[in-house]
Amino acid sequence: MVAAAHSVKGLRVVIAHLRREVLAVSPRRFEAARTRQPELAPHEDAASVLAVLADSREDTYPARDALSAALLREHQLQPKGPWRSLLVVAFEPMLGHLRGRLVSTVPGDELDQTVICSFLLAVDELAPRNVSHHVPIRLRQRTQRHVFRFLRKERQEEHDEADFERLAAQEAEPDVAPGEALATGQGESDLKELLRRGWEVGLSPQSKRVVQATVLDGMPLRKYVAQCGPDSAEAREQLYQRLKRARSRALRRLRWFAEHPPPQLAFRFGAPQPATESPRTRSPA
Repeated sequence: MVAAAHSVKGLRVVIAHLRREVLAVSPRRFEAARTRQPELAPHEDAASVLAVLADSREDTYPARDALSAALLREHQLQPKGPWRSLLVVAFEPMLGHLRGRLVSTVPGDELDQTVICSFLLAVDELAPRNVSHHVPIRLRQRTQRHVFRFLRKERQEEHDEADFERLAAQEAEPDVAPGEALATGQGESDLKELLRRGWEVGLSPQSKRVVQATVLDGMPLRKYVAQCGPDSAEAREQLYQRLKRARSRALRRLRWFAEHPPPQLAFRFGAPQPATESPRTRSPA
């Protein structure tokens, strides 16, 4: 139980930043939506909406279901509005429960981002479908599907890389050029843009720094490790192997998002980093 609570801590910190951003939204943003959506008519601000969605009593489910559907419709009409953010905050208990179930070699902050970004992808998938019933259940099912698809892919990638790394352990580290990293026509410009929005594509700050230094800036990974300061050769080697795997995961994720940008990639969590966030429908890392 203690381990599960610790695993959810990072997710709660992210959503707390988002909650503050949502609660600061001007009531004027709700005025037009209240005329379009009868379910939103009684609500003047985000706090009122969140209070209804936080009521977990069984007899309130129909009202919460209808209100969630209204937020999906508004997100479809106003993609830059606060509606998807409201849903993330409102569904924090579900997201926290899912995060607490996850056990993986993927770093904890990346798992936090994976859960939130999977939920965002679920919202983007359901919004155009004009879903009006069982919205919470549909969001939970789709979020879980994206998360576990990502983890299955991650396990397979790690298994495949383990054999390769044993064979290549004594070989020189290959250079990774920006164009090769993304396999797109733009190469470096695409990579810089995705790194700038690293939080949005599910990169941890550490992975973002490694890719910036070793791919864009051209620094050999072993030199980067040496600058990080481990004293012993064994510690440096362990850090090198860990960062090499992290860089591989990051590049797979960046490559996938360069080829399959999801709707509203510009969505911002309100986290302290500059616009940076989400996995992964079928994202390979």
